[in-house]
Amino acid sequence: MKRSMTMISLVLLLAGCATSTALNGMRWDEFNAAKYQLVVTHDATETVGCKELGTVRGTNYDDVGAAKNAAEEKAVILGGNTLLYTNLWSEWESYQPFRSMREIYHADGIVYQCAK
Repeated sequence: MKRSMTMISLVLLLAGCATSTALNGMRWDEFNAAKYQLVVTHDATETVGCKELGTVRGTNYDDVGAAKNAAEEKAVILGGNTLLYTNLWSEWESYQPFRSMREIYHADGIVYQCAK
């Protein structure tokens, strides 16, 4: 009986994952397509005439690329099609389990909706 309940739970969990949506209500395929089409820039002149939607910060330990990826995902969630990076930076933080320091990377940006 316990094994059959485990199997039923697993099937329901997988079914839920197959139909789940991204954080902004898009389907995952739509979210990924929007992320792929996101224009990422460091040049503010590319955002002239665009509507500003807000700011984002992506953060990750030990990987600046993952921090940038997190910022880009947040830009898509806000509904933007352009992300202007304003600051890429890092800082050191005390890491208690090993009594050492670890680096945290941040990617800050402004999200825009620009005419295509």
